Amino acid sequence: MPMTSTKPLALCLPLENHLLRGSLLWERLLRLVLANPLSLFSVLGWVMQGGRPNLARQLRERITLDARALPYRRDWLHPNSAHPKVYLLVTEDEKPLAKAISASCDGLQEILVYQHDPRTLLDQQFGQDGYELVSPSQLRAEDPGMITTLIKALRLHQWAKNALIFAPLLLAHAVGDLGKLSQAFLAFLAFGCSASAIYLLNDMVDLDDDRRHRSKHRRPLAAGTLSIPAGLLLIPLLLTLSFVLAMQVNLTFVLVLLGYLGLTTAYSFWIKPMVLLDVLTLTSLYTVRIVAGGVAVAVPLSYWLLAFSMFLFLSLALAKRYSELHNVQKAGKKGARGYTVEDLYTVSLFGINAGYMAVLVSVLYIHDLRVDQLYSKPDWLWIISITLLYWISRIWLLTKRGEMHEDPVVFALRDTPSYVIAGLIVISLYLAT
Repeated sequence: MPMTSTKPLALCLPLENHLLRGSLLWERLLRLVLANPLSLFSVLGWVMQGGRPNLARQLRERITLDARALPYRRDWLHPNSAHPKVYLLVTEDEKPLAKAISASCDGLQEILVYQHDPRTLLDQQFGQDGYELVSPSQLRAEDPGMITTLIKALRLHQWAKNALIFAPLLLAHAVGDLGKLSQAFLAFLAFGCSASAIYLLNDMVDLDDDRRHRSKHRRPLAAGTLSIPAGLLLIPLLLTLSFVLAMQVNLTFVLVLLGYLGLTTAYSFWIKPMVLLDVLTLTSLYTVRIVAGGVAVAVPLSYWLLAFSMFLFLSLALAKRYSELHNVQKAGKKGARGYTVEDLYTVSLFGINAGYMAVLVSVLYIHDLRVDQLYSKPDWLWIISITLLYWISRIWLLTKRGEMHEDPVVFALRDTPSYVIAGLIVISLYLAT
């Protein structure tokens, strides 16, 4: 907060790029294009007819922003001894929005409307020494650094899901082949870049919902620490890098990556609210990573592995939905994304059964006749089935208690027992070889 002064000052906050992180024009433009992508042609016409002012006016007429779904710097709304009153500075065009913002933000005393230069109005209102006009540099100094913002925006921790690409290489006992290992690593990076691009796209599509969410409001786009133009620029850059890397693997891998992008985009825009189809799509997105890993290193995929992944990741996808529904119920709401709180029992029933089916597949695999070709002591693989049975049971026990993160992968990355179980699985594979 600003330095205290011997004389109380009126704290004056301009609306755009000050109290609000980011640009109102971009906030409206994004919503217009998401509602109707063909409106981009109208946008080009408005710019050609009258430049940015005309574009801003056309957008104001068509898009009404929800004051509750905008990224505020709320720390500046608390009066203190140096600044007993906080005033919001707006242009006449944004006065209706400013009134709605004032109603939703505690600490705003009054709205001051200026025409061109706010200082002229403030000098008349308070005198040259009676106010403090907050500058953008003061505000930006309190925002997180760019590196921290990018790490959060790109969801680098979610790249852990792409470790599935190495599964075919590991199970084929070809990790020592440096050529195949390097191909798998390139595939891992390509999927990571594509996934980050899709996460940014998802964050733009879900911007208003994220800003009302108890934890997702901290995401960089939702919080405004990453601007909408920056996000729009990052998406094509990441996709370009992804396909440059993919071309270094092989053409079939490129096609699998295209299929992954098509499926995850369809999920973001159309499938997400479709009951059950949504979790089946999430399951497929995990399994596609395993397929991509097999294609990248030219290792034939076992039907056992595909069946195992289908049941395991269906269980985790259902745990994710259960956790979301549980939080919806706690918030006093009736449902979300096509599910209702009455579905909680059914979702858990499906999820627990799917998890145990994955364990069953792993047990049956141990006694497959072809296992002897890969493992000299396959009985050690029982450790995998037993530890997996414990892990699935624990996941669902915590989920039913309401102690599960809405993303089970994020939970596993922060969970010490999950690392112990992963270590036991690696040891059992070594002992069985």
